[in-house]
This record gives sequence, structure tokens and C-alpha cells, in this order.
Amino acid sequence: MVYAIKQSFDTYVAIDLCGSGYDTRVFVYDYLRNLVACNDDNASANPPCSGLDSRIDVLLLEAGIPYYIIIDGYGGGSGDYAPVGVGHRQPGVDRLRRRPGRG
Repeated sequence: MVYAIKQSFDTYVAIDLCGSGYDTRVFVYDYLRNLVACNDDNASANPPCSGLDSRIDVLLLEAGIPYYIIIDGYGGGSGDYAPVGVGHRQPGVDRLRRRPGRG
């Protein structure tokens, strides 16, 4: 499944596939087909999420740039997935300091 998104302002988003019925993968590409972010297995899963659910915790989508969110299954797997949670989120300053070079 591919979702296209284009924001009119800079937006922080989180993409969460917690509760999916199969081993998910999520990829985010920009309009030039550059990989912006991806996740296969959520290493820090907490119930009810499994370690096989995908999650991108914080991602900045810049205003006016088309992005493509791709939901896929590991090894060609498929199934039902929880609604893609895309929401506005402002990361804390401490979180940004712990992740130098990412943004």
C-alpha cells in the first residue's frame, strides 16, 4: 500500500503499525525517490505491539515536498495492518540531542 502526503507546513509525524496481523515494513521516500526513513522490526516494542510491527518514531516532513509512505510485508508477506498512525508531533529538545545527525 502506498500513501502520498504533501504538507503545507513543516510537520513532525510518527508512523505506527502496532497491532498489525503480519510482519510489517514501512518506508518513506521523497519525490526524488530518496529513502528518507524506514523500519522493519520495532526493537522497542511494548504490549500490545510485537517486535514485528513497524514504527518510525519522529520524522520531519518539510512543507511543499511530496512524500510516499509504503507499507510492505517482510519476505513478501501480507495481511491486515492497523491503521497507519500519522500524527503531528513536536519532538522534545532532549530527544533531538540524543539523535545527532538526524532530522
